[in-house]
Amino acid sequence: MPHLHIQKTRPVSKLRHDTPNCVTSGAQCSNPTAFFCPAFCPEPCPWHTGAFHDKGFPMKLGILSDTHGYLHPAFKDLFKDVDYILHAGDIGTPDVLRQLEAIAPTVAVRGNIDGEVFYETPKLEHRRLGDIRVTIVHNAGDIIRPAYDLRSRILKAPTDLLISGHYHGYWCTEIATDSGPVLWLSPGAAGNSGHHRERTALLLTIPEREARAGTLVQDAKLEKINLGPREYATDMSSSWG
Repeated sequence: MPHLHIQKTRPVSKLRHDTPNCVTSGAQCSNPTAFFCPAFCPEPCPWHTGAFHDKGFPMKLGILSDTHGYLHPAFKDLFKDVDYILHAGDIGTPDVLRQLEAIAPTVAVRGNIDGEVFYETPKLEHRRLGDIRVTIVHNAGDIIRPAYDLRSRILKAPTDLLISGHYHGYWCTEIATDSGPVLWLSPGAAGNSGHHRERTALLLTIPEREARAGTLVQDAKLEKINLGPREYATDMSSSWG
């Protein structure tokens, strides 16, 4: 197995401290500090119907994408201490999700190669992790050519953290929206199919509210995981049960 390299990057720039509004009704959340938002908003309200996270902070997220049916055996240890795993699509096989869910609660979206077996997996997911609003989508474009509907559809719901895949490349950038800056992460590709040379994933740690300066880029700790070169000849199935 190739030696695994974890690259510690600079701290990563916005946490919205105002009371979140229901996207549909405009009603204010009755308890914005609650991990499970109790607001009485009409559906669909992505931040209230998709709310979860009761583990407190600091919160650690394992982020990956484009596994294409292969899950590196190192993830069993790399993600063992995370609170949640976020998969940005092109999962490949249900077995990949099964193995991730055995490590930690997993949120995944459907990518362009995910067939009928993933029909019920959403293409766009909004989740609230404490006071962090997360949007996950497979294809949001790239940092040079963002998707034409990035702001009008993908980021229609106010977002602090955007996770996307599809391009098999890593980036970490901040983009401006009407509701505030968004930290946009692409973890690269963790699988063996595609044009990438190195397989990568991310670990993101978000500190307690009291320890924050006010922006996600400034406050969060981002670690880039290098899983080694892509294997060109491989059985496209996971190597551990």
